[in-house]
Amino acid sequence: MDWFSKIFDTWYGYSDGIIKHRQKTVDVDDQLTKAEREAFRIMQEQKDGKKSVVEKVLGKRGVDLDGLTWEDWLEELRVG
Repeated sequence: MDWFSKIFDTWYGYSDGIIKHRQKTVDVDDQLTKAEREAFRIMQEQKDGKKSVVEKVLGKRGVDLDGLTWEDWLEELRVG
């Protein structure tokens, strides 16, 4: 009977190792997916940030003054 328990203990050990390996593979894939999403989000924020920086740098030159009233012009000066 001792050999029988050794076989089953070994078999359960191998199956635990296989399960842990499969779970680790799934975890790594999930972490990669999350990292890719986070990198894409950061790239989008940087791209949107460049647009706002360009608007800030242009300042008054970026505003079309032809159709503005006095109040609109003052508001643009406060925002810019």
